Amino acid sequence: MSLKLGAWAEHRGQCGIVRYIGPLHFDDGEWVGLELQVAAGKNDGLVRGKRYFSCAPQHGLFVQASQLTPIAQPRKTAPNANRDAPDAGVASAWSAVENVLEGEALSQAREGARVMRHLEQQYPKPP
Repeated sequence: MSLKLGAWAEHRGQCGIVRYIGPLHFDDGEWVGLELQVAAGKNDGLVRGKRYFSCAPQHGLFVQASQLTPIAQPRKTAPNANRDAPDAGVASAWSAVENVLEGEALSQAREGARVMRHLEQQYPKPP
């Protein structure tokens, strides 16, 4: 079973519908935008000012395609299934930490690329 728009997929126990497949404007690679069944996501399909799809707040999540498991249909959610889930405050705080770490990693990658370009200019490879 492969990922396609409108299909169901699971990520870390959360089921969602695939709403976007492709690169993000700030990162290459195959990203998948999921619309989760519950408010356990990080966004509403809008990431860093660009809308990839629309859904309810905190129902959107972007992950690498390799981190998803395609499923035929979502699991039935029991009435008390979310009693052990983190509350919205914890989820929001974790989301903020992940966004900071992601931003720091991107900044470090850009700085590393800048340093490499500088070094290549200063020390060209001999013919």
